[in-house]
Amino acid sequence: MKTKIVILILILTALAFGESIVLDKFTSGELSPFLEGRSDISIYQTGLRELTNMVVEPQGCVEKRPGTYYVGVGAGGGTWPYDTPAAGEYPTLQELTAAEIPDAPAEPADTALAAATDVNTPVGLQAMAGAGHYNITGDIDLTGVAWTPIVGFSGIVEGNGYTISNLTIAAAANYQGIFGTLLAGAEIRDVNFANCSVTGTTRSYLGILCGYINEQDGIKFTNINFTGCIVTADYYGGCLIGYSKESDEINIWDCTTTDCNVTADDYGGALVGWLRGETTGVPSGVSNVVDCHSTGGKVTGDYAGGLIGYIQFKTGYEIQVHSCYSTTEVYRQNSTSHARAGGFASSIEGADVTNCYATGDITTGASDGAAAYIGGFAGGLLGYNVVINCYSTGDVYFGHSAVAVGGFVGKFDTDYSIVRRCYSTGDVISTNAGSYYAIGGFAGYMPSSTASPNNGLCERCWAEGDILLTEETAGGAATNNGVGGFVGFINFTPPVIKNCYSWSSIIDVNDKLSPLNFAGFFGCLGSLVDADALITNTYAAQTNTAIGSGLTNQISNNGTDAGGWMIRDDIVGFGVLTENDDDENTCFWDTQTSGLTTSTEGEGKTTSWLQTQANYEAVGWDFTTIWVLTETEASGGQTFTPIADSSDYPVRLINYEYSTEEAYVVELGDGYMRFYKEAN
Repeated sequence: MKTKIVILILILTALAFGESIVLDKFTSGELSPFLEGRSDISIYQTGLRELTNMVVEPQGCVEKRPGTYYVGVGAGGGTWPYDTPAAGEYPTLQELTAAEIPDAPAEPADTALAAATDVNTPVGLQAMAGAGHYNITGDIDLTGVAWTPIVGFSGIVEGNGYTISNLTIAAAANYQGIFGTLLAGAEIRDVNFANCSVTGTTRSYLGILCGYINEQDGIKFTNINFTGCIVTADYYGGCLIGYSKESDEINIWDCTTTDCNVTADDYGGALVGWLRGETTGVPSGVSNVVDCHSTGGKVTGDYAGGLIGYIQFKTGYEIQVHSCYSTTEVYRQNSTSHARAGGFASSIEGADVTNCYATGDITTGASDGAAAYIGGFAGGLLGYNVVINCYSTGDVYFGHSAVAVGGFVGKFDTDYSIVRRCYSTGDVISTNAGSYYAIGGFAGYMPSSTASPNNGLCERCWAEGDILLTEETAGGAATNNGVGGFVGFINFTPPVIKNCYSWSSIIDVNDKLSPLNFAGFFGCLGSLVDADALITNTYAAQTNTAIGSGLTNQISNNGTDAGGWMIRDDIVGFGVLTENDDDENTCFWDTQTSGLTTSTEGEGKTTSWLQTQANYEAVGWDFTTIWVLTETEASGGQTFTPIADSSDYPVRLINYEYSTEEAYVVELGDGYMRFYKEAN
């Protein structure tokens, strides 16, 4: 720590004609010569002409400036010794190529207005009906208007970028919004909503624009924006749509929410509460959500998602979600038996999701019942999904008992699913005592009911956030069954996991949990597993950066129930296969950062081993198209030029008293200069 020299009172020569004054603070710093003699201004009383080798602190006092001093001149030439050793980094994953990322779908063409009616008043807006075409020609303020939702609308509204503001509906019935219901063929575009509210805590199907779409195909929303709006519902609430049920070819393009708050006991999202396609019959076409986002605000409830509450479509990927994001906070509040929440969506089923992300925190109240299916991106990925190049950064907080909680996804039903190059950086944190089951830095729980080859693939994914678990009372209710830096628990037919890693620490915050069942990469196999788990080309190292963070003992361990890579694999007849075709192990953990030397599977290695590319290549890791690792060769044999003139090239040394952990000290001698790190 620096030693501060505080000068309480200095006798200084004033700026004007040698007059002496006493100063006890110097918050104005050095003053311009043009202010000499200006004793009439306030800064004159707290300023000075020159301050050499000192720094003014915000409180007004000054301290000696950290600096250097002259040591001497280096004599003669020479060579550097091998004082800079070879160094490396942990492997990380390369970006996907353009060919590996699905293109955004083509936007369907807008239907042109025909014989449109101009609208610029509340009366004109209320008069919209049927299949008519309407052209909004000015902003519309609905302050004090008793709005009656328009039902059965199938026409076109062209908003021209104008704003509808101050809509207020205290819902006495279901199906509320500007439109209570929409029918097939409706198109609404280029309109903004500001400071609108639709509230009804015992009413459902509520939205600012539309409450309900029921088995209606071919509806399009384009460039619709909501700012400062509020939706409060029992079930199904969202600014754009409360619930779109059993409807296909629903196209949502360039729609946004800003600082909007949505509360629904079940199925709430900033933009859409529940987006559900045809799930029983034959879908009529593909739905799309493209270039949409929610920023700020909060979504509260169960099945709560930052952008969309629940995305559910029939097997076969009948919806494409592309280039969307949410920064909205999600608060999962359990008022029923349901319990799901995600930064982007609470659950996703039957969807192609590409280039999407979520950054909002997800919080579960300490008294809100069991936390089930909670994730930074999605609470659940429930089968028939392809999720590519997506990520989450928000922290995931949960209280009470917890099942299937993960940094990216809580429950990952891997049936017919692919998750490729997705990651999470947020922490997973318990906020009070309880039992923990299937907790992971990336995914909490991975079940699959489908036999290979359709049991799912998770590849090129990683987790960076830590897992922090709390038990306030020793010997309390906490029982822990499967906590892993990447995945906590796998059951039924395991998916294929390859080319993945975890940097997650796993900490028993109060050192009171029992049993732990913590592991650096994979926690436990479930008792219902019916096949071997194939997990290859993975590693676990507890670090904050690729070059390492110098951490140690980052997996809590009571001596018997923590593993460096995996902790429990006691299923008779099945296990985890981590070997390549030559029977060589391909999965590793860092013994130094974890503090663990044992594991059910995988091999423990030192940090330096894990930061050497050749070690991975020896067992078949691909550093051409998948992995990347930066190594620095040892420096040596380099000629340096002698210093000839100390006046031009003085050798200087950082003053030890003011050096920091980042400072390097110069030592002269032996015909060369040696650089090394000096500890304070």
